[in-house]
Amino acid sequence: MIKNRIAKKLLTKAEQDHLTEMGINSMAAMKRQSEFIKKDLAREKETGTPCFTCWECRHIANKLGL
Repeated sequence: MIKNRIAKKLLTKAEQDHLTEMGINSMAAMKRQSEFIKKDLAREKETGTPCFTCWECRHIANKLGL
């Protein structure tokens, strides 16, 4: 669970639980995850190979403005 004030305000309990399951317990970890997602999507566009990033994490990152 991210204990950041903004994350507590924006994220639902289910989204918080998902982040806990994925081992994302801080905003720094979420920023690292969003950077990984961005690199993976860029690689997909460049090479044409499909990316397998978590759609829930992508949605959460967008919600948090990352």
